[in-house]
Parts: sequence; structure tokens; C-alpha cells
Amino acid sequence: MAAEQAAILKWLDTFPNAAGPADFSSLNDGTRLAAALRTIAGDGYAFPELQAADGDSWVLRSSNLKKLIRALRNFYNEALDKDADFEAHVDVGAAAKGEDGGAGALALARFVLGCAVECEAKQTYVQALMALDVETQTVLMRMIQEVMALTHPASRGAADPFSNEEDLDGGAAGAGGGADGGASGEALGALQAELGRKDEALRALQEELARVKAETAQQARLGEEAAEAGLELERLRMELRKSEVAITDLEVAIERSKAETADARKATEAAQEQRKQLAADAEGLAEEVDVLRGKEDQLARCEAQMERMRGRLEQLSVYPKRLEEQDAKAAEYFQQVLALEAEVKEVAALRTRAEQYKEKASKAEQDKFDALSDAAVKEAEILRLRGERDEAASERALLEERIASLREEVRAANERPSMSGDAAPADTGVFGDAMELREKALRLEHENAVLRQEAANLR
Repeated sequence: MAAEQAAILKWLDTFPNAAGPADFSSLNDGTRLAAALRTIAGDGYAFPELQAADGDSWVLRSSNLKKLIRALRNFYNEALDKDADFEAHVDVGAAAKGEDGGAGALALARFVLGCAVECEAKQTYVQALMALDVETQTVLMRMIQEVMALTHPASRGAADPFSNEEDLDGGAAGAGGGADGGASGEALGALQAELGRKDEALRALQEELARVKAETAQQARLGEEAAEAGLELERLRMELRKSEVAITDLEVAIERSKAETADARKATEAAQEQRKQLAADAEGLAEEVDVLRGKEDQLARCEAQMERMRGRLEQLSVYPKRLEEQDAKAAEYFQQVLALEAEVKEVAALRTRAEQYKEKASKAEQDKFDALSDAAVKEAEILRLRGERDEAASERALLEERIASLREEVRAANERPSMSGDAAPADTGVFGDAMELREKALRLEHENAVLRQEAANLR
């Protein structure tokens, strides 16, 4: 059947008003076949108007197919003096719904093809057919033979069963006259044959009436189905409107959600940038704290060395003359001590700055906790700050104890009795340069004073 469908589509393309897509389902509404039949019949025949069926309007397709069948029957009867049982070969309902696989449309296309090769202008349509490819010609020739086998001469008596009433009356009168004058048996036989023909015509009319009644009932049923389909269509339209409103609401909600998501993403990115900045500041503060701790260790070593030098200076108090000669040198070194003091002051400033950075870091961490609203993180930070506070307090206590110890050592060293003149020559090799020791002692004493000030600041 696929080859026959393809051949019919190619043949229809030879009609300008029947050309269409290369899809056999386009023939299901009958419009293309009706256009071809209108061209074949010419202007002498009136055909009903067919409307193209869009979508799933199978009711309209069914009406079109019925109109096409009536047009075919009229053309076969009037132009070709033939007839065929079209309904026996076409299931209109199945063809309109597309449930017959195109069999109904193919059967109607066969009858239209038969019209083309038997009409008055058949030479034109045969030449157009012969212009197609050989395979298509072969298929179409076979279809023409099939449709010729399905047609038969039209019955003229069925069209007008009472067209010969006058002949019937005349025959009856003649039969009466023949009875009076000795009518022959041949006249009686002719009359009986005419009566038989009339009976057959009457039976044909009764069958046609029954068929029309059946079609009327079917049309009424189709009308009811069309009404039900209209109600169902209206209900579906209402549901579609509701769905469209719901879809609109959903699209608005989606757009609102997208905007909220974009705002949240921007807030998250800003928080991440702030967190990175705070981390960088914390790293810088940690490095500065490490530098300050190194300075503290250096000061502690200077203080211990000062104490040792002071003890050695006390042991060298027997050399006042040499110490006086080195006063100038001590003054020079004292300038260096002042320079060191200035550096120590810078250390104190750095320490103050470190405290400020610590405060900034604490404030930044607090802001971060407020932004994140994370109670667990806040509690951990509080615990960490408390630990740092306790650690600072411990370091302060240790530093105070160390300063007190150093003070006790200084006091004990100051109360220690000076060495006698006899013992000095024995220690000359150990304390060879008393002025240099005194210079170091002065420097260390100055550093000790600075450290005490630092200790006081720590308190």
C-alpha cells in the first residue's frame, strides 16, 4: 500500500490545485482529492465546498469525505453513466479519525483516478500520467484496472422510477382494446415485463430510502458526538486558561526567586571578600607579633648582660683613674645607647600598633560573627579571646616576677662590699679593660630602665 500511496501523491502533483505535501495523511480530509475531481469534471458540474480540517477535527473530515463520495457518485452517474458501491470500500468514520492507515483515502483516490482516465478529456490526463516515472506508471495502471472492475453501468430506472407512467397507462388501454378485438399474447408479456421493471425500480428506491435514513441517523449521532466534543473542547479551554494563569504565577514566582538568589549570591560574595581581607590582616598582625616577641627576647638578653656587667664593674672599682680616662669614650657609647633607646621606643610603638591591630582583628571577627549569625562561632571566639587574655595575664605575672627578681639581684649586688686593693692585681687578667665594662654597664643600665618602663606599661 505504501507504493500505491506514493504513486497517488505524485499523480496529484500534476494538478496545480491539488498539489501538496508529500504526506498521504494530507488526503484524509478529502480537499486535495476534491480539487482534482473538480478539475477533471470541469465547469459543467457543481461540487459542494469542502473546508480544510485543522488539528483533530475528525467531524469536519467526515463531512468532507461524505460530500466527496456524493460528488463521485454524481459524476460517475451523469458523466460516465456508471456507478459503484463507494461506501463498501470506504469506512468514513475510520478514515476521518485516521484509524484505517489511509485505506479510505486510497480507495477514494482510485475512484478519482478512474474519473480522469474515462472522462471526455482523458487524453490530457493519460499524457500527464505517461510523463511520470515507469514505476509510478505501473502502479497507477494496476489501480486503474482495479477501479474499472469495481464500477458497473448505472441503472437509469432507479433515478426516476415513475418516468414511464404514461407508457404504462397506454399499454393498459391497448391491452383492453386487444381484448375486445382479440389482443395477442405478446402485448400481455410486454406489459408484465414493464411491471417487473417498475417493481425493481420501486425496490431500489426503498433501499435508497433506507440508506438515506441510515445516513440521517448516523448524521444525528455524529451531531450529538459533535455537541459532546464541543462541550469537551470548552471544558479543555477552561482548563487551559487555568493552566495558563497558574503558569504565569509560577513564572513570576520563579523570577522573584531568581532575584532573591542573585541578592543572596552577592551578599555571600561580599562576605567572602571581607573574610579574605580579615584573614590577610590577621596574617599581617601575626607577623608583627612575631617580630615584637623577638624584640622582647633581645631585651631580656640585654638585661641579663647588664646585670653581669654591673657585677664585673663593682669588682673593678679599684681602677678609678682608668675609668676617668675613658669618660669621653663612654660618652660616645652613650650616644649609641640613646640610639638604642630610640629603637626600643619604636618597639614600644610597634607593640602599641600590634594592640591596635588586635583590637581591629577582634572587631572584624565580631562583625563577621554578626553577619553570619553563628552562635557557635561566637562562643569559640569568646573562648579564644579569654584564653589570650589569660595567657597575657600569665605573661604579665611572669614578667613582673622576673623584674622583681632582677631588682633583688641588683639590690644584692649594690650591697656587696667592694674588693680590697690586694685582691685587684689577682683579677687584672680577668677584667683587663674596666672602662669598656663601665661603658657596657651604662648601656645595660639604660636598657634596664627602658625595660622597666615597658614593664610598667604592661601593668
